[in-house]
Amino acid sequence: MSEQITPERQAEAEAIGHAAYQAMRAEMIEAARQREGDGIDTPLLMEGLEAEAAYQAAREALTNARAERQRVLYAMWRANKDPRAVAALMPA
Repeated sequence: MSEQITPERQAEAEAIGHAAYQAMRAEMIEAARQREGDGIDTPLLMEGLEAEAAYQAAREALTNARAERQRVLYAMWRANKDPRAVAALMPA
């Protein structure tokens, strides 16, 4: 557990990922608008982008929950007088 990612680094990585996704989404929307005359189904594309945004938000929430879980388990492990007893309760 000594190689844990700090919450600050985790938040920084998530912010970068979110910004990159937003930029990519904006580019795709602009490209879709430019291609409207080419028969591209813009509403369907928008629906797909919204579904992707929901998926990415769920991934972010899962990542945050996992980081919090790891932090608590590590704190339990460090605070207990018998680390092996806590380790036995930890998920593999």
